[in-house]
Amino acid sequence: GDVAKAYRFMATYLIAQGKTEETLDALEKMCDHAVAAEAAKPGDPFTSPFTNCLVYGEEWSNKHINTAYFCYYKMKHQSRYDAIREEPRFQAIMERLREVAKCITPVKDWKKQ
Repeated sequence: GDVAKAYRFMATYLIAQGKTEETLDALEKMCDHAVAAEAAKPGDPFTSPFTNCLVYGEEWSNKHINTAYFCYYKMKHQSRYDAIREEPRFQAIMERLREVAKCITPVKDWKKQ
């Protein structure tokens, strides 16, 4: 989950520099990690180029929102992505995130956190 967020932060800086292709590359990697994190079950190995010795714990399945939801919600409402919002790659990323996004806490309550 945190690796996905790191790629989203990278995309934030890349889009600010007008680097469309690099932004989409970072967002695709973010999406890959968010989707993989959603598929993980407690005890599964945490696989990433950054870490490879961690395992998912029980708390992983008890979160109020998952990483895919966090990334989807943020990207859906941030104007910084308006320049690439109509790009087919961006739309595919958003669709992949939407498919696995989960939110236990209603958005109106989550915004307060």
